[in-house]
Amino acid sequence: IISINHPNQPIFVSHMDTVQDKDMKKPLIIKKKLIRRQNGILGADDRAGINMILNHCKNINFIFTRDEEIGCVGVRKIADNIEEYVEKFNNPCFVELDRKHGDSLLADNHGYCKEDLTNDILEIAPFLKNDFGAYTDIDHLIHIRPAINLSVGYYNAHSNEEYLNIKEY
Repeated sequence: IISINHPNQPIFVSHMDTVQDKDMKKPLIIKKKLIRRQNGILGADDRAGINMILNHCKNINFIFTRDEEIGCVGVRKIADNIEEYVEKFNNPCFVELDRKHGDSLLADNHGYCKEDLTNDILEIAPFLKNDFGAYTDIDHLIHIRPAINLSVGYYNAHSNEEYLNIKEY
């Protein structure tokens, strides 16, 4: 799903798929500002990013991909055709919302952008640390524009111990 209509604005990126198990229908437990599933995978990777974009951001550009969990299949198809839109609307960068924990970003340390973009983000959010990380959708977009990947507050992804820290989210 692609919505790029706002010139000179970043493009937010998240993936719609999650790692699932047979317990995905078990009830959610919200306790001490943490959300978890009763003995099952929560799916906050990357439901948290999708939710953040849909419910907390207005008038933005976004890309929702599929099949990130099985090798970034969806973004590969998008990356082949998205460059003309990015050029047309002069979008400065991609911002992926798919990073574990609540205190880090992947940026110049990971080869996603130059140090000046990292410094701009760290000036706005000094609590973040510039970290290293894993392969994700944004890796297929950095040849088009600089990018960063921001933490959204999930922990222990893909496990029965997965939870989302509401405060960090």
